[in-house]
Amino acid sequence: MLDTHAAAAAGSAGSAPEALTASSGSGVSDASGAGAATRCAAPSELEFERARRAVECGWLTPEEVEAARIAEDAAPGAGLVARLALGEAQRRALEAPPFPAAVGAALRDPARAFGRFVILERLGSGGMGDVWRAWDLRLARTVALKVLRRFGDERARACFEREARLLAGLVLPDVPAIHEVGEHDGRPFIAMQLVEGTTLAALPKPVAPRRAAGLIRAAARVVEAAHRARVLHRDLKPSNLMLDGTGRLLVMDFGLARPLAAAAAEGDAGDAGGAGGGDGAEDGAASSLTASAILVGTPEYMPPEQARGAPGAALAAAVDARSDVYALGACLFELLTGRPPFVSKDRGDVIAQVLRDPPPHPSALAPGTPAALEAVTLRCLEKDPARRYPSAGALATDLDGFLAGGRVVAGDAPPLAPRRRATLVAGGVVAAVAMAIVALAGDALWPAPAPRTPAPGAAASKPALTRAAEPVLLWRGAPADDVRSLAIDGDRVLAGIGTGMDGAAHAIVALPLEGGAARPEWLLDAPAVIPGIALAGDGLFWVDPSSAPLENGSRAYRVPRAGGGTPIVIYEGRPEPDGAPIEEACGLATDGRWLYVVDEVGGGVVRLGLDGSGLAPVAPPRYAGGFETAHKNAIAVDGDTVFVADAGMRYVTQPEVVAADAAGGPWREVWRGAPLVRPRAVAARGGTLYVADAGAGNAIWALPAEGGAAPRLVRAGPPFVDLAALALAGDALILADSGDAVDARGDAVAGPPAIWRVDLARE
Repeated sequence: MLDTHAAAAAGSAGSAPEALTASSGSGVSDASGAGAATRCAAPSELEFERARRAVECGWLTPEEVEAARIAEDAAPGAGLVARLALGEAQRRALEAPPFPAAVGAALRDPARAFGRFVILERLGSGGMGDVWRAWDLRLARTVALKVLRRFGDERARACFEREARLLAGLVLPDVPAIHEVGEHDGRPFIAMQLVEGTTLAALPKPVAPRRAAGLIRAAARVVEAAHRARVLHRDLKPSNLMLDGTGRLLVMDFGLARPLAAAAAEGDAGDAGGAGGGDGAEDGAASSLTASAILVGTPEYMPPEQARGAPGAALAAAVDARSDVYALGACLFELLTGRPPFVSKDRGDVIAQVLRDPPPHPSALAPGTPAALEAVTLRCLEKDPARRYPSAGALATDLDGFLAGGRVVAGDAPPLAPRRRATLVAGGVVAAVAMAIVALAGDALWPAPAPRTPAPGAAASKPALTRAAEPVLLWRGAPADDVRSLAIDGDRVLAGIGTGMDGAAHAIVALPLEGGAARPEWLLDAPAVIPGIALAGDGLFWVDPSSAPLENGSRAYRVPRAGGGTPIVIYEGRPEPDGAPIEEACGLATDGRWLYVVDEVGGGVVRLGLDGSGLAPVAPPRYAGGFETAHKNAIAVDGDTVFVADAGMRYVTQPEVVAADAAGGPWREVWRGAPLVRPRAVAARGGTLYVADAGAGNAIWALPAEGGAAPRLVRAGPPFVDLAALALAGDALILADSGDAVDARGDAVAGPPAIWRVDLARE
């Protein structure tokens, strides 16, 4: 198709506008007609050809070209093309071989030029970079151009460069080839072979069992070859497995790959996955990507050893070729059933299931699944790597046996050692008991961590308000499709909501604290999602995660608290390359003098005045670099302390609550890990923190702000479906519930959002 366009663009030169063709004579005679002498040399045919192409691309009008020709005729020397009002990228394009019409159209926007490449369309995005369909002007071909997104992120740069090194050495027919690795304006890029086709994620599901087995067998053969080349993929999933136009399966996106240790790659296929490997040739910067227990990969297809997120060398030793086998099994499970083995609308819950729960049998979701193929799938998904296939090649061989109608060896996994079996059984009992405790809404019986020294100036602990009455429904349903944030304004509750189709529009509404309103009072419309609301002085403030365009970071707004007036933007993030101190706001709190904003990217907190002045960091980012650095954070202020609750299960193994001095300083840990699962909101008062946890049976926890004691369960379970926001109003908790859930197949089920009041009493 692109070659056809190119030929059409080149062939259309003969139909150039009359203003160009009429002026293509060999010279211009003097006014007296005195003969053959010319006043100046005419523009060359090459210059006219380039001018015609500029007109055909829509960059110039014929009149503009004619004006340039006249100017060159009057004062010769500059040249016709030099006088044309063209951008540098357009001039380079005119000097290049003919290009498709789509390239000319793209170059009407100067931002589409990236060195010698012309950006045509986005193909996909990852944590580190974006992948674009692009045209190489020099070599006249279409490529997949992967560009590092963040400036100044040395860890991401190291990982990006590692991918380039690995791919450059991975010359396989079923892995897209690298054409070039380079840098433009300080931003690294990889130009790769563009593969047109359909990913397995896009196939209608469920897929017929024999076809599913054939697809994963082909993928396993490619992965086996990569392992032999000492490359571990670490992010195999249906969207990274592509069928090209001939039906050939290719393995894509090695952005999270790392070298397998020599010991893991030597020998025959049966030994390829038998030993845990180190980071091999990884350099110090790249290997440090896992030093802070940042998880890599996609939770739905991630094996337990990868989901645990052990730091540094421990993670490298745990994740080996058998980890890719698990991911292939998860892909096979999805092809057979239409969903991954573990599903939840929140990835933190998915990781919890990966670590804790046995996978469902495919036949329970797809009754026609052959028993032999089910056995193959479940062996891949064993939580203990020693019970999986030892290599991707062994998996492919067993799938060959299934397709040939012979015996598979999937049921011959080695038995668990007695001690290991006892450990797993005990772990299952502990998980079941813990879930039962949450469901019964009794006191949490979790061991406290080692005593911590209270931070200087920490508020004295007071008896917590933990005895909860039955929730009182303040409002449910229209006009909201989503609720993201809450604030208390005297005797009313303010809520940041999403309205319209899938919550695509946004607003702040108010309703009575005592309930009884049929519909909330509409206060104002907002241009984007509202993850945080705050009231201070005579102002109502809110933040959004990203202003337009998206590269510009977040905004903070102020409007008169009494209502009316036009919202004023008091802060707006700076575009790259300067960077934005608040890149993606996900929570807002105030102490009446300052606004405190927590950033989803990095988890740092900044402070700014009520007029937007005095922007300053309060506490540094808690994680940085690499590819998956966005966490959902909630923020609260109590006295001179800022608290952040982080649903860390999304990318690290444990959620946490941390604190820092509002005047600035390092983080200190208040609580980390169980029983918290997915904290979504936090409120603080009088030395007590209240945490709404959407991942622990929709639990509400209370814990001392100075740390050192386990959270106590206030309430859990129905009527809550998906707790999303929390605020304190006197001796009551106000809770927002998105109402969203997932069905048995993991598909999202949108429910009506609601706002509840839970009255508390002291113990």
